[in-house]
Amino acid sequence: MGQVFSYIWRCIRPVANEEYDALGETVRRIGPYSSIQRILLVGEGDFSFSTSLAKAFGSASNMIATSLNSQGLLTKNYSKFLTNKRELEIRGCIVIHGVDATNMIRHSLLGKLKFDRIIYNFPHTGCFGGSYTDLVKNRKLVRGFVRNAKKMMNEDGEIHITHKSSSLFRLWDLPKIGHDQGLQLIQEIKFERNMYPEYNPKYGFGGDGNFDCYPSSTYKFGLLLYGLGGGTVAHQLLHFWPTLCIHGWELDEVLVDRARQFFGLSELEKANNSSGILKIYVGDALSRMASIEGGYAGIVVDLFSDAKVLQELEKAETWFEMRDKLMPNGRIMVNCGGDVLCDESGWEKNLTIQAMCEAFGKEMVNW
Repeated sequence: MGQVFSYIWRCIRPVANEEYDALGETVRRIGPYSSIQRILLVGEGDFSFSTSLAKAFGSASNMIATSLNSQGLLTKNYSKFLTNKRELEIRGCIVIHGVDATNMIRHSLLGKLKFDRIIYNFPHTGCFGGSYTDLVKNRKLVRGFVRNAKKMMNEDGEIHITHKSSSLFRLWDLPKIGHDQGLQLIQEIKFERNMYPEYNPKYGFGGDGNFDCYPSSTYKFGLLLYGLGGGTVAHQLLHFWPTLCIHGWELDEVLVDRARQFFGLSELEKANNSSGILKIYVGDALSRMASIEGGYAGIVVDLFSDAKVLQELEKAETWFEMRDKLMPNGRIMVNCGGDVLCDESGWEKNLTIQAMCEAFGKEMVNW
């Protein structure tokens, strides 16, 4: 009888697709979320979105759901809050109140954890006017959230922000906010509220009314791989040439910390038996300060953003400046493939190669 009931239960819950991981454990999904992801939800109202995920997963032990407002205020404003909270806790979700999205890295519990997905639906300060001052306040809220959230992501984690996509809200320019904080926009997808049957988007500033969330988009952000990145090139260089002293430059200090934590970068910062070592600098690899007295014997360039070569590398001026950082007879090795595949005869059309040929002379450039 239990097997029959289980079968019927799966059939009447189409929002969650059931599958199995490599160990044979059940994985359940709803929208872009799954039961094997460690999920943090920020800025919940009546906790109905969290409840949708929890019911789809069956168990919510992989989730922490938070709100800025206290339990007392939520109970006063939202008729279904206590029911939703009880549902979450029964399913194993941790519920925390009084969490400031712009300072959550300092929270005694949350600041010690890493998450696969950090979700903030419809962030808003309560400034509903269309003035420039209101825009600045709302963008400041999102910026503060992103600055905290990126320090709480796993190495392949994502930050999801769902936001109205009408013309006024487009002025918030979430992709730029993310990029300024060292994140890349992985994807923007249309938000379908009916995918989450329990979800009732609330205004969040008094009253139990729902607001019209159409049209809206979910913006998915991940860490921007730039410069030194995860240290793959540095690992390879010191493996084959263990006497090298490598200077690695990276814009994002958070990415360096992740590479140390997950990719063994810190081991390269210790001198090996042949005195080879990696010295890490946080800053712009293309700036004038990224140089040493006497020049480098070699420079390895692997600068990408959103799977595309940086536009600076398509300018001859960049290569003139980089040439000045080399010692006599020094060499530059460049990854300039980007997201465009060229056949052998088409490489000369590559804008990076064109810029290098202009700077060094075509006879000095090999690909």
